[in-house]
Amino acid sequence: MDFGTTIARLRDRAGLSQQDVADKLEMARATYASLETGRRQPDLPAIRKIAEFYQIAPSELVNGTFTPVQQVNAY
Repeated sequence: MDFGTTIARLRDRAGLSQQDVADKLEMARATYASLETGRRQPDLPAIRKIAEFYQIAPSELVNGTFTPVQQVNAY
């Protein structure tokens, strides 16, 4: 599974909109949407921030080998 698909699935499972996640990550919704669609590749700080938000290891996020979360604790 690619990075964009992984974060889209995590977001959907958490019951959040792109805007909700973008607000929590302090980025524009368009930027977050571009990550989900693969039009933009994340840098390392973004990977760390997204992984922390979804409470998974950065390697799980990048490899798409995450364990589904039941609830995301918004900062």
